[in-house]
Amino acid sequence: MTSVSEKGLQRVFFYGLFMDAALLEDMDVHPVVLGPAELEGFRLRIGDKATLVQSDGSRSYGQLMDISLDDVKRLYSGPGLEDYTPEPVDVRLLRDQRICQALSYHLPVEKLGTTTNAAYARQLADVARRTGFPGDYCHDIEQLAAD
Repeated sequence: MTSVSEKGLQRVFFYGLFMDAALLEDMDVHPVVLGPAELEGFRLRIGDKATLVQSDGSRSYGQLMDISLDDVKRLYSGPGLEDYTPEPVDVRLLRDQRICQALSYHLPVEKLGTTTNAAYARQLADVARRTGFPGDYCHDIEQLAAD
C-alpha cells in the first residue's frame, strides 16, 4: 500500500490543528476522514507551532485523511508552514488496528521556537478530546499549555 489512496488522493496523518476536519472545511479543503490513528516512535512537540520528533517508546495521535494533492500543497504553503516537510510513516487506525502508509508533515526542531504557544496547545487539546484520543495524551497537551 502507498500513501496515495485508490481515489488518487494523498493520505496524510495530521497531528496538529489540521486534524480538525471542520477547520479544513472552513479553509475550503474537503478531506475524506479515515479516522483517528496512532503513530509509534514519535512524540508531539509544541513551540510556535507543532511538530513530531522521533522518540523511542513514544506514541502520538492524529487523524488519518485522504486529501487532494493541490489542497496539501496549499495547506503547507501558508505563512510559517512552508518549512514543514513530508515524511512517510506507518500509522495504525484506532477503529480496526489496520496499518496504513501516509505522509506526516514535520517541522525541523530548530524552527520550532523556544517557547510553547499556549493558545495553540489549548486548541489542540480541545481537538484531541473531541477526536476521542486517550485521556493521558490530551492531558499531556494541556500540560504544555500550562507550562
